[in-house]
Amino acid sequence: MKYFAILNSTELKEIGFYPQTNFHAGYNMALPNSIHKLNIHHFADTPIYYQIDIDDRANPTNFIHSVGTNFEHIVDEDLKVILSQHKLPPHRFYPIEVWHKKKPLSYYIFHIIVDDFWDHLDTTKSSCFIYRLSDMVRLSEIAQTKEEIPVESRQQLLKLKDGLAFGRKLHPKKIVFKKTFPEYDFYQIRDVDWSYVISEKLKKSLEEFRATGYSLTPYRPTHQE
Repeated sequence: MKYFAILNSTELKEIGFYPQTNFHAGYNMALPNSIHKLNIHHFADTPIYYQIDIDDRANPTNFIHSVGTNFEHIVDEDLKVILSQHKLPPHRFYPIEVWHKKKPLSYYIFHIIVDDFWDHLDTTKSSCFIYRLSDMVRLSEIAQTKEEIPVESRQQLLKLKDGLAFGRKLHPKKIVFKKTFPEYDFYQIRDVDWSYVISEKLKKSLEEFRATGYSLTPYRPTHQE
């Protein structure tokens, strides 16, 4: 199955201004149901308190930049509909408060839980490699020449990370899913990488709708038996 890494767009022609979003004036991050209380392993059992402003110089896009978290996607009503028509891991859409030029807009936190990555990963065929931070922009190029390190388990991977010299990181060379993998259209790679990825099917839906506010690059490590 072919996947694409998805990120928020930083193209000024599209988003208008960077940073696109900021916390709304007076937002209290200390409250118990603030954005910081969201957990990557659990859903919230109360409404999420999250208030952000789209900068007056920025454009409201379908995907907008989150503030104060790297693990959530902020989507509008149209994207909520599109995503709901695709195969997703356990997920929730939490309505949040967003303003642009003092006008309230309808957006949601799109929160997915990926606790089955290691259940579906074929550790007999998956691998990673070590790279220098200075080589980050050349990862696709150097991946072909780097020594393959087997990915045997989460514990082995974390131990390997702990032993790396300063300025060195791990990157997946091959992510191979078993036949049991549900072929989600939106997913997250775990531990060996933290990329969010989407399927070709979802990519096509976003393109047909002409969705805005995101960027895609082919996620080359992914394969399926």
